[in-house]
Amino acid sequence: IAGLVHDSINVNLRWTSSASVFWFLMALVIRYAAGFDSDPGRKNHPKPDSAESPAFHWRDSVLGVCLTLIFCFMFSLAYRIIRADHLLRIVEGTVENPSPQRLGIETGRQVLRLVPYDHSALYKSAYACLHQSEYSQAQEMYRRLLSLAPNYAQVHQNTAMLAYRAYLTTHEKKYLYQAILELEWATGLENNFVNHAKTIQFYVQGINDTARALHHNQYLLWDS
Repeated sequence: IAGLVHDSINVNLRWTSSASVFWFLMALVIRYAAGFDSDPGRKNHPKPDSAESPAFHWRDSVLGVCLTLIFCFMFSLAYRIIRADHLLRIVEGTVENPSPQRLGIETGRQVLRLVPYDHSALYKSAYACLHQSEYSQAQEMYRRLLSLAPNYAQVHQNTAMLAYRAYLTTHEKKYLYQAILELEWATGLENNFVNHAKTIQFYVQGINDTARALHHNQYLLWDS
């Protein structure tokens, strides 16, 4: 129950699925520390020989030490995630306020050092890089994010816009085709107005392919 409540509050713990394990281990350690009641039905059974008692206590102590070490390890991971979540609020604030966006980029890198596989840190750090016109760094962060979450539709849309910007700068068709492919992927994952409208724009204005644009235009007509 504690794991479910924690998951509903902290998006990072929900994505890394560590809250359930963390709280389960905490329950094991607390239950072990509190002791286990003996089975009432076995009260009249003879007690084990004294020779077996030391072995039982030795195994019992080893189990307790192992559970405690695992719990401490999970607690350290949870602390890093909570610390990263706090730093992400700084990244969000700097994205909304243009002046200290450099602080947001550096804070995002600090978050990634704490939790290298944090989806939110990669996404928000890439967004901060875009506002600072550091497009190559933003592209690299989006690439890392797609390796972790290949079905993240918004990232495909943002990657498409970066590729289209490269096309406008270099006039190389490969970037335009990359942008179209990314947008096609985004429309398959997230069937919304923006993705279809952008795809139509790229097909018509970029490669004059009205047949493929018609497919996406049918969705816009149905939506309207």
